[in-house]
Amino acid sequence: MSTLYPTNIAGGTPFDNDFNGLTSDNVQDAIEEIDAKITGKPRFIMNFGYNGNASNKWLEINHSIPSNTSPYVAAEDSKIKAISISVRTSTTATASIYLNGVVVTTISLTSSQTNFAAGLSIVVLQGDEISVKITSGSASEPIVFVSLEVDL
Repeated sequence: MSTLYPTNIAGGTPFDNDFNGLTSDNVQDAIEEIDAKITGKPRFIMNFGYNGNASNKWLEINHSIPSNTSPYVAAEDSKIKAISISVRTSTTATASIYLNGVVVTTISLTSSQTNFAAGLSIVVLQGDEISVKITSGSASEPIVFVSLEVDL
């Protein structure tokens, strides 16, 4: 606390929480509640896809370059926190997520067009390589999104 203001003015100032989703009833607690909600680690999404029918096929990061040939290389330590898959038409297929050439997780479709897996915590170190492959079934124009959270 500042030596200029020895009392906690914000803590003594009422805060109306009726219509904003917060539970705090004073300004200081509201500031801390908002800070706790927005303070987090940055996330970014990598997408792997293929513009065609994929069966036992490496997905691409960018136009015609299979991700096993030119994988995503982690620029900093992070964690895979979630993955999702979508396809053009309902299908049954599995996509495998590889880290340095080793399968670390999979995501499957069973007669559907979309699926997701959240709550993951797969460690990715700086320099690790991520690639994605349709390892079973067949998928029409698949896109797999890999959500990474940067470790600060």
